[in-house]
Amino acid sequence: MRYTMIVFPTARSSIFTKLMFVALVLSCGPVARPVVPANGSQIYDAMLQRYASAKTYSDRGEVTVELVRGKDLDREQLSFTTSYVHDDQLRFEMTVEHDPNQTLELWSNKTHTYIKAFFNDSIVDYGADVIAALHAPAGITAGLTSEVPLALLDKHPRPTAIEVVPNTGPVWELKATFGGADVELFIDRESLVLKRIERVQRTTPTASRPVVVTIKTTITYTAVLDGIVTAAMLAPPALTLPIVPDGPPAWLGILTDPKSSRVQQVIAGAPADVAGVKVGDEVVSIDGHAVTTGQDVVANAHKLRAEQKAPIVVKRNGTVVPLTVVAKARPDPAQLQAKAIGNPAPPFALHGLDGKTIELASLRGQVVVVDFWATWCKPCAITTPHLDQLAKAHPVLHVIGISDEDRDDVTAYLAKHPVSYPQALDARDEATRDYLIQGLPTVYVIDKTGVVRYTAVGVPDFDELDAAIGELLK
Repeated sequence: MRYTMIVFPTARSSIFTKLMFVALVLSCGPVARPVVPANGSQIYDAMLQRYASAKTYSDRGEVTVELVRGKDLDREQLSFTTSYVHDDQLRFEMTVEHDPNQTLELWSNKTHTYIKAFFNDSIVDYGADVIAALHAPAGITAGLTSEVPLALLDKHPRPTAIEVVPNTGPVWELKATFGGADVELFIDRESLVLKRIERVQRTTPTASRPVVVTIKTTITYTAVLDGIVTAAMLAPPALTLPIVPDGPPAWLGILTDPKSSRVQQVIAGAPADVAGVKVGDEVVSIDGHAVTTGQDVVANAHKLRAEQKAPIVVKRNGTVVPLTVVAKARPDPAQLQAKAIGNPAPPFALHGLDGKTIELASLRGQVVVVDFWATWCKPCAITTPHLDQLAKAHPVLHVIGISDEDRDDVTAYLAKHPVSYPQALDARDEATRDYLIQGLPTVYVIDKTGVVRYTAVGVPDFDELDAAIGELLK
């Protein structure tokens, strides 16, 4: 099953995760109502103490994300529920409003921790290690990390500059800063339960990027501390999918034809490359398990653990060739893309929105920027205006957008958010596969000789991107 991870920039990463940290860090202790002076830090600490004292916790809530760019507004909504019995059982579920099939489920007891998500075709059993399970999912639900449940157990970063907004209402209103974002917390004065969080992130306008992009995330909670949590509320995911062992899957670094086990690409320096696997080989078996399709190759590679030595048999020009591979932990998206730097950019010839073919080879001798994006990708909405400004500022620079979405969807989006550079349609995910796209947006900068000189997963550091392009344009 193909999925795409949306990646936020490091400095602004995890819109949702850091917010949830505030509300749901639970640990065992006596139930006690603390004295709350009217001081921001003390109110915040009192709230945490109240949550820490809870022996049970349950909630339901809504998450609304609004992206504003100029006069345009894009909005999405998710819902979540949580059930927790301290140091015993935990269940969390999150669902995308517009697609109920996009659901993430987390369940844990003292011996097992399951993750079941719409982007997986299995249930991953992490033993009892909840933290490892929560860090592991690489997929993204509608622009929000699937690591949201980390807030239940992980330590949260402390906000800075906590101020109290004077009011006589039923809630304390605190203003604070989390990782450069402005955050407001609304805490019930009587129960010290968090009712709502509002977080606002804005880009800083520059001469090349004058349009301010604002992302506002609002989370509302209906929470009960020390209430009744029933067995039904703690039910594990329906075990209708295969259960795979704990820990992240191994990585071999090969791409095969979707309908066969024939190798189409071997990543330089990857385990398969070190083992001697070549493009054109047909994979016969991995660790003794016969394979006939690309899906078989992926499934059996994922059964391996990092640093495990395993036999891999390939057929090369009709001859069976036995090899030995040492599996490695899969690199993160940025590390994977960085492997392309210094190597020739994979060629592509794709249909453009205007019906003409966009071919990378025809641009040899020119500096090219390739941007993999999607209409539903909120970080992409931050990146594309900057790329558009670059394209306008440097007529000799060729910027190409690539999307694997339907033509009508791309056309409708660009009618509202036009850019000056051409768009290519990767309907069969050929370029997406060849460029090893794991997250959106992903930007490649290619020099005049066709060699990759810069990559970025997520919103690039614009100063670094501009400097890399400027150097190549000299």
